[in-house]
Order: sequence, then C-alpha cells, then structure tokens
Amino acid sequence: MKRLLLVGVLITAAAGLLSGQSYAVVIQNAEEETFHYVLDPPELTAFETATSIFENVVYDYFAEAPAEEDDFAGFSELAPGESLSLEDLEEGRHLLVGFFVIPGQMGFPVRVITLQAGGGLDERTYRIFSEPALITARAGRGRISDYAPIPPKAVAAAAETAESASAPAAAAPGAERGFFRFQIDNQYEDWEAIPTFLSFPSDRTLTSFTREQYGGAFEVLPIDQSRHWDSGGTSVNEIKAVNNLDNVYLYISTHTALSPNVSVFLYFHSDQNLRRTGATNRFTLELLPAKAEEPGLVVLWEKERKPVIVGTLASGSFFLEASIDKNLLYDIEVAKPEITFFDLTTSYFDRQELAYEEFYIASVPLAGIPTEQTLY
Repeated sequence: MKRLLLVGVLITAAAGLLSGQSYAVVIQNAEEETFHYVLDPPELTAFETATSIFENVVYDYFAEAPAEEDDFAGFSELAPGESLSLEDLEEGRHLLVGFFVIPGQMGFPVRVITLQAGGGLDERTYRIFSEPALITARAGRGRISDYAPIPPKAVAAAAETAESASAPAAAAPGAERGFFRFQIDNQYEDWEAIPTFLSFPSDRTLTSFTREQYGGAFEVLPIDQSRHWDSGGTSVNEIKAVNNLDNVYLYISTHTALSPNVSVFLYFHSDQNLRRTGATNRFTLELLPAKAEEPGLVVLWEKERKPVIVGTLASGSFFLEASIDKNLLYDIEVAKPEITFFDLTTSYFDRQELAYEEFYIASVPLAGIPTEQTLY
C-alpha cells in the first residue's frame, strides 16, 4: 500500500511539472509612499533569511553599486495604495526586497518579505508596510544612488513658493540677529545647502587605535586588532559645522549604521606641542546618539567638575546633528584665546569585554569652522 501511495505522489508531481502550472502572489502597498522593489535578486536568494549574517548581506547589497555583469534592471515601483499581481511564479518561496523613500529621512527603511506561491492556494495577498525594517539603507549610495531623499512636505512648500513669488521674501529664521538656526529634529534638509567641512572615503583605514578595559591597561594597538573599527558608526563619512553667535551646529554622517554603544568625542586643546608631550586637555565634549526612548545628549566633561548638558542632539541610523550652546561653555569661552583646535574621535563600548575602543578621525582648527559670513 505504501508503495502505491508513493507512486501516486510521484505521478501527481510529474503531472504538475508537465502542465507547467504557475501561481500568482498579490502585493499591496499599505503606505503613503512609493515602494521600490525587486523580486528574487540572485545576490540574496542564495542566503537563508533566518541566519545571523543575512542582515549584513542585505546591507552590502544596497551599499554597493551593482557590478556590470550583474545585469541589474533596477527597482520596480508600487504606488501608494496600489495592488499588483506577480504572475507566473513557480511554486515555493520567493524573496521580495524593497524600500520606501520617506520624506525628510536620509535613510530608507528596507523590507525583506518571503512570499509563498502555491501550497494549496492559487493566489495569496501580502500588504507591504515600511516597518519593521530589516535595515536602513543610506540615500544616494550604492545600488540606490539614483534615489535622493525627499524634503518633507515638498509639494506644499512648492505651492507656497508659487503663491508668494510676488511677495517680499521672508527673513530666514534668526536673520534678525544675523545668524542661521538649525532645527535639531533628525530632519536633515537644513544641512543640504551647507558645504562639507571634512569628508572621508569608505575604504579609509587607520594604522592604530586605543583600547582601555576596566581593570586593565590603556593600550595603543594596530588597527587589525580592533573588533569594532568600520562598524557601528565608528568610521565617519562627512562632517559639517557652522559657528554662529549663540551656538555651534554640528552634523556628522557615518559609513555604517550608528550603534547605541558609540560616542563621538571632541577633545579641546590649546597647543599642539602640549598634546605631543602627553598633557591632558581641560575640556571634552561627548556626543551621545539617541538610544531607544532616551534622547541624544551633548555632555561637557571638565576636570574637577560634574558633567553638564550643554546642547541638544538628534540622531538617525547614519546621521547625527547637534546644537552646542556656547553660553554654557563658560570656561571654554573664558579660555577661548588659548583654545585653538579639537581632536574628533569615535569610541565604541564593548559591553561584553567592558572595554572601550577609540579611533582618531581628525583634528579640527576652531578658526576653520565656517560662520554665516564665510559659508558662501
């Protein structure tokens, strides 16, 4: 009897193959933004989606431009609220990979969804939402280099511009005092017109880094011994800065997604020679990206004083922006003639090892930070 059943199953399967039966899956965009997608990309279908490395594989897929031999045809589009039937699918699982361009965001949420074709149903429907995203892909980079971020309410802003074309131009925020103001709100369109102050290539490497472990020594080690360089936001992409009457505004983007374990440090110095002799600096600013429900922080560390919050900070997956209140930097303002530059570093706290790895990024002369008068 078992043999007869097995023969029956084989005959049924063979009949299905001979008939060339295919299936359809319906996808529906449940968001207010267009969904850009590709079905069964060969670079990803070879990997199991449940493995720990799959997230990194998807990140690399978006971060790197397709090779010429890949014959990448680009992403298809599914408009807001639109439904589409994906026809002629073989029975089994298929991989839908796509992203949403969210207005005001410099990173795009990426969805990876396993579609099931067949399996007893001629057609299944999947509603596509922007969350939960597997990763956030950086706008204008790699495979999505043609997709620029969209400023929020761009259509409304264009309409307002058209209506007020004949009216006198309104003063920019803060113009009555002669300086710009940036909204520290994780919306980065304020920075688009600001020229880059410093930039660093994605393949940049360092010769060394420092490591300090609780209960251990402070060490300077070769960079190939680092566990966290070029991950978690330790490698900086761009720095923009504006120094105005009341505040210093700072923008930093990174090559990899910011980890909650990463801090950015600004070590203020008054003399290059003193730094070379190992003398410690008097003032340090720590920029702490937001963590879950905790807001980002700008903390001033001074010798023999408690740490003080001296600004506001907002951060996304690859970006942070901060406003530093110069009125709260009382000692720095008093000592301003002596302070000439700061060293900018990134630091990763390894919670398992209870150790800090710190990476030197650049030395920034204070006199070189642009003001409103020197920006353009």
